[in-house]
Amino acid sequence: MHILRSKLLAEGKTLSEVTTEICEKLGVKARILPMSNSRVETRVGTPLGELSFEEYFVQRWYQDPVESIRFAGAADAEPGPGVLEAIMNADIVLLAPSNPVTSIGPILAVPGVREALHTDQGADRRREPHCRGRSGRRPGRNSDGFARSAGFGCRRRGGISRFSGYACD
Repeated sequence: MHILRSKLLAEGKTLSEVTTEICEKLGVKARILPMSNSRVETRVGTPLGELSFEEYFVQRWYQDPVESIRFAGAADAEPGPGVLEAIMNADIVLLAPSNPVTSIGPILAVPGVREALHTDQGADRRREPHCRGRSGRRPGRNSDGFARSAGFGCRRRGGISRFSGYACD
């Protein structure tokens, strides 16, 4: 799928178009919406300098202390087609990627998404990962430091403090 995704993007299709095409090929019935058609990249600040998340995690094996996290491109990104409408019309929105810093953080960094999740319309629609005093699924041995350096301190009873205002399951 990654090769097909890369090929379709190189042909000039948007991420939303590529996602729809792949879902159709796989027979996925659920509507899958990318957060944005814009490129948003997780960047990790270390004593060596700023690294892409892939370089930090795969090439360097997450061995370096994390000093900061930023989501390059997020401030200029726009939510993908239908994303805000889907959030506003949903009974519940479950943000359930593997890691709150590297998966949910970029989604919430796209202008308009966090605000849409915090509207008072409809039922309680916000959920954050339950982390039992830890940062969720680990991006390696530095996971708790990773979360804290990104401003995602873990609360004692579970949940990520940067997601204040979200229900914790």
